[in-house]
Amino acid sequence: MRANDLNFPFPVLGMPGVMQGDPPKVAYTSYIPDKNLIQVPYRWVFDIDIKNQCILNLIQAGKAQYMCEVTCSATLMRKCIFSSTPKIEVVLGRREVNKRVEFALYVVAKKHIANYDNDAANEDYRELAPFDIDVGSPLAVLSSYRWDADLCYEDLTSLRSILQVLKNTSDPTQEYVTLNLEHEYIQIFLPAQQYDAFMEKSHTDAFGEVIKSSLILYALQAALNQFSSDLTHRWERAVDTYIRQDSKFEGLSLENKGDIPLIAAKMLGNPFKRLGETLPKLTVLSAESAEVSGDEEEEAE
Repeated sequence: MRANDLNFPFPVLGMPGVMQGDPPKVAYTSYIPDKNLIQVPYRWVFDIDIKNQCILNLIQAGKAQYMCEVTCSATLMRKCIFSSTPKIEVVLGRREVNKRVEFALYVVAKKHIANYDNDAANEDYRELAPFDIDVGSPLAVLSSYRWDADLCYEDLTSLRSILQVLKNTSDPTQEYVTLNLEHEYIQIFLPAQQYDAFMEKSHTDAFGEVIKSSLILYALQAALNQFSSDLTHRWERAVDTYIRQDSKFEGLSLENKGDIPLIAAKMLGNPFKRLGETLPKLTVLSAESAEVSGDEEEEAE
């Protein structure tokens, strides 16, 4: 049980409600080399801005330091980069990481700090001060950032990055569309006859919009409703990255089920609007098809 609902036994900047004043800010720049330059590493530069004078004094005195913890569960890589200045550069070899990479930035104690007291701490902590801080203990939680090595060269706006349409060969009697969301891609299985029709028509602009506003939208909404924050599958990581990086999803969240229809529509570029714009073309195509059919019947007579 935490006394007064305190998360840490001492005040940590960046934790909700712990410190007064401006929260820490972190800006980053990533340098991702050309896909074919295998010997050139990935590189990130993090610029840190904190206003808490007590913590800044400790850093200047050599008692605290900035730290970036980098982990990759796919390769079991874990390292910590330290800096005495508010700039941290992280360099990772191309073969060091795969799939998701996590970055977490802190200010940590470099030496044992006796009688620590921070003027910006809230009253609950001020009543308990002063504190003894062990080496490595966090004084500030600055920011976190995640990046996917296997997605960095993908066009995440392309449906090919998350979705596959396949023929259902395992059950020839199946008449309905089925989905597999436990694969690295969202897999849509079509009955054989429907799949053949799909392959014939999907590459034409007019019918492509019909497919997006029906089959693809149905599958995408179903998948987003099953989206797991554990990001177990590649398609989940791709969707998560796309939504975080593109400003058109600002204010929307997959955790809010009511947002999912709009998120899916934005991912597909407003398919119903585009379908409406395509309907005249479909009418023309239908008329032309009817004329061709009529001509063929006349020739047969």
